[in-house]
Amino acid sequence: MITKKDLKNYKGDKRSKEFRLMKEQFASQKTVKGLGDVVEAFTKATGIKAIVNKVSDVLGVDCGCDERREKLNNLLPRGRKQVRCFTDEEHVTYGEFMSNRKAGRLSKEEVDYLMALYTEIYNRTWKKVRCTQCAMKGRVKEAMSDLDRTFNNHIS
Repeated sequence: MITKKDLKNYKGDKRSKEFRLMKEQFASQKTVKGLGDVVEAFTKATGIKAIVNKVSDVLGVDCGCDERREKLNNLLPRGRKQVRCFTDEEHVTYGEFMSNRKAGRLSKEEVDYLMALYTEIYNRTWKKVRCTQCAMKGRVKEAMSDLDRTFNNHIS
């Protein structure tokens, strides 16, 4: 486990790949992925985790905390939860949209298409967007990021 102190006291070049990887690992440690991470943070803060670790060391038995944390993270993940995957037809259509879209500019029809698709995939409705250029800074950009991730994880 990398601590903030480790990063501060790093003796090498802070532009190096090694330091960048340390920073990424430190950042990923702090990311809460779901309920399991919240429960783990609570048990650490209250001292329960230390007691459980001591008892499991004495008994020589694994407590199963890591598996339980992963199950809880999968059961109640943090953030927007994907309801379903792309259908094959949606995957093809969105792939064409991605290859033809212009960076930073979307027409009203493209925004409507994105938001309708997002509503189908994530079961989350959005208010109508009046200015498509302003929307690119917020909701539409967020929806495109989520849709891109879902698109890239699609298995035909």
